[in-house]
Amino acid sequence: MKRRVLIDIETTALTPQRGEIIRLYARDLDDPCSTFNQLVKPKHPLSNLVQQITEITNEMLGDAPSIEAVMPHFSNFLDGAELMSDSVDFDLRFLKQAVMSYRNGATTDRACSM
Repeated sequence: MKRRVLIDIETTALTPQRGEIIRLYARDLDDPCSTFNQLVKPKHPLSNLVQQITEITNEMLGDAPSIEAVMPHFSNFLDGAELMSDSVDFDLRFLKQAVMSYRNGATTDRACSM
């Protein structure tokens, strides 16, 4: 049986073409102590609206690593897992773009947790 991993991704917009990932979170549902939680520094400052919606501020992202630095670690955490999310299609649109850019794709299945 595949490992089941719950993911949650915070972004600066509703599409990968217009926004960036600012937080990557994952929790292994078969081993709840196994988590990945990392803020990601975007290329552009967050708008006030994004800060209100996500409760992530520009100050919080000041020392965060870039998406290029984070994706190899996040991809390794997810490798081979069945991904679950409250908004799986939204999260996967951003995740697929980032993974394709930095790892040539991860082997994952998906399921909605709702």
